[in-house]
Amino acid sequence: MNQLNRKLRFSDVSRGIDLSQKAFRNWLQRYDLSLLSNHKTRDWTDFTVADVAVLALTRELVRWGIGVEEANETAFIALKRTIGSLLQYRNTPAEAMLAILHQRLIYVCKPISAEETKVIFDAESSKIKPSDYDSVLCLNLEITVTRAFLRCGALKEEYELPRTLTQTEA
Repeated sequence: MNQLNRKLRFSDVSRGIDLSQKAFRNWLQRYDLSLLSNHKTRDWTDFTVADVAVLALTRELVRWGIGVEEANETAFIALKRTIGSLLQYRNTPAEAMLAILHQRLIYVCKPISAEETKVIFDAESSKIKPSDYDSVLCLNLEITVTRAFLRCGALKEEYELPRTLTQTEA
């Protein structure tokens, strides 16, 4: 059962992903975004927490210079690989999604000799060598999505942000 006591509307999602309503409307109109909600209608759109998660990751990747469509595709694939079938359900609780995202990272790499970015979902098996890339962005899925959930009201205000990976247990 979803813990939301209200629907996630356009303004909630815009606030959650820290994007102006005008810019968010432009995203929805101009780009073919991978979302669960039917945002292409002229009616009210009820967004899901999965939509917020995808859009929060998209926003973070755009903030780092990746184009909107590529960022959205990367975010959708990252969540689909991590969360799997939970991404398909409109009523997935935000807390369940965050439990699966616990300490999950993706690496977005810009190879020295290539134009396109490379996304690495499993750093241990990929053996990332920073010397092979112009730049490497490490994105913490759990923290990025938690912040968006808190801003849009998908989580209660008392919910604590997860500890960063650099903090040690007491």
